[in-house]
Amino acid sequence: MTDRASTLQPTRPLVWIGVETTGTGPAMSRIAKIAILRIEPTGVTTNYIRRLNPGKVADLTSLSLRRYRRGSAKCPTFADVQSRIYGLLRGCDLIGYNLKCFTIPFLAAETARQASQTATANQNNSAAQLDLLLTQFGNFVENATDGDEAKILSTGLSVRATNAPIGQLPQVTNFTVSAGAAVASLEVSVDRRAESVLVRVGESSVLQYNSAHVEPPTGADAKYGRSAFIHPLWTPAGIVATDQFPPDHLHQSGVFLAHTKTEFSGRTPNFWDLLGGTGCVRFKTVKNTTSGPIFGELVAEHEHVDMSAPNGKVALVETWSVRVWNVDGRDAGFWICDLTSTLNCATPDPLRLLKYHYGGMALRGARSWDAEHARFLTSEGKDRGAGNHTRPRWCDLFGPVGDQTAGIAFLTHPANFRAPEPLRIHPTMPYMVYSPSHLGDWEITPGTPHVSRYQFVIHDGNLPETTTNRLWLNFAKPLVPSVVPGSHP
Repeated sequence: MTDRASTLQPTRPLVWIGVETTGTGPAMSRIAKIAILRIEPTGVTTNYIRRLNPGKVADLTSLSLRRYRRGSAKCPTFADVQSRIYGLLRGCDLIGYNLKCFTIPFLAAETARQASQTATANQNNSAAQLDLLLTQFGNFVENATDGDEAKILSTGLSVRATNAPIGQLPQVTNFTVSAGAAVASLEVSVDRRAESVLVRVGESSVLQYNSAHVEPPTGADAKYGRSAFIHPLWTPAGIVATDQFPPDHLHQSGVFLAHTKTEFSGRTPNFWDLLGGTGCVRFKTVKNTTSGPIFGELVAEHEHVDMSAPNGKVALVETWSVRVWNVDGRDAGFWICDLTSTLNCATPDPLRLLKYHYGGMALRGARSWDAEHARFLTSEGKDRGAGNHTRPRWCDLFGPVGDQTAGIAFLTHPANFRAPEPLRIHPTMPYMVYSPSHLGDWEITPGTPHVSRYQFVIHDGNLPETTTNRLWLNFAKPLVPSVVPGSHP
């Protein structure tokens, strides 16, 4: 697929899609598995495979087909993943085997089925998604089942594939593809400004990354000033769900990463406690920004500075990759933001991190989420008190902001060091931090990057636990599609 994409040199994303079904007729059968491979014009790929729960299917009678039911009860239904699927397909050129006669009719039938089972208000949305799927893509490129000619189905134009056989595509196939009309869709824009980087989906702001040094409030010690953090995080309704320089803990602002009890070159810098003056984390540069219809991304570099050394000494260089997805979004009531931190030693000396009960990737929630009004819910169903220093896959922090409810779910990745890391939840304040140091001493050593990945789901209203679990599974355990010879429907 990569070779074919490179020969095409597309200006729009290419998406290969395939489905496994319980039978051959869309009216009676259901999609039991879906695989999507999306290749951006830049070469960046997104892999998505999901086994689905087909439910009670009329043609699910033979022993060979009953395997679809085994273990599928815990799988999501098509309705659960429909928004994700359409997000991956939107704005692309489709490629696949037997699209016109098999894959698209099944997707159309599933969409129509979901629309018939929902309220009228949602039927209109499903109908609009179906119309987008069937008529508004720029191109459909398909290896035809009745010859060696591939066709752009949405336009009626045709292209010739050299020696393209019936059935499975060869290892490398050259196509000439005519550009189709662009699909009107929301862009994830990453706007670099003098003091910050603003990420928006359409006209809606999602987050602001603060590159310039932000001074603390008047009267506060200047040491509390900081850069290299995210604030605000906005919900789709425009509610600010984070805080900056809260009076009770001025060193906490939005989303930030800092470690507490450390040893470096014979000194003991504390990068978390800014007032102590022995350490800080500061912005260095924005390395790259990307805007597009599926995601927007900024890549920034930070310095963790040992301020107890003469003139300060950089102990760690950190790279943040911050990616905002145009998936689910306003219709679903939440934004999705992935944050990957990569820490590297800046000198031949390691940074030793000693056992401590907090320090790491942290989140400070909205100021109105005080001890009385904030709620914490972990993936194990625990609240603020019971969840402190447990090891949840995710934790949702939510509460009232004005007359509305908003929240941020904080997800950790299973590949992280000591995952799932212990989560420090403050007993009275709306903040939490994934803290690997709670389990004991460890080191970041020269030549070995320390990579940690997190996801933030910024939501309006209450986020159902089933939705958070689904999002964590998509984030933590994405399946990689592979094409097996002879495995087409």
